[in-house]
Amino acid sequence: PNDSIFIPRSEPFVEVKGAVFNPQIISFNSGRFTEYISDAGGVTENGNLRRAYIQYPNGLNKKIRRFLFIRSYPRVIAGSKIIVPERNPNEKRGLSILEISTLTGTFATLISLIAVLRR
Repeated sequence: PNDSIFIPRSEPFVEVKGAVFNPQIISFNSGRFTEYISDAGGVTENGNLRRAYIQYPNGLNKKIRRFLFIRSYPRVIAGSKIIVPERNPNEKRGLSILEISTLTGTFATLISLIAVLRR
């Protein structure tokens, strides 16, 4: 008498929130990390996909891993939350035209120097 059993509710959903066009709760279908972000409309202009991470139902967080040009996305399980943070406005977004022209000039100078020294 007076005993009770607690059975946790099964959550067959994945929540996508943050800097996506349509933050929503999507039914779990064992898809990939990027598929859920695409289903939520994709990343906004201010979104930072490189810093996106997943929060598992047990509270653990995993981020995207990168090695050279290869990205490894965390596995998605039912009840997870995918969070896409906003981009820092002070963060650089690639090379500027000045930097590109400087690098091009430097490479051209090096090639010319090598060609002259080979003679």
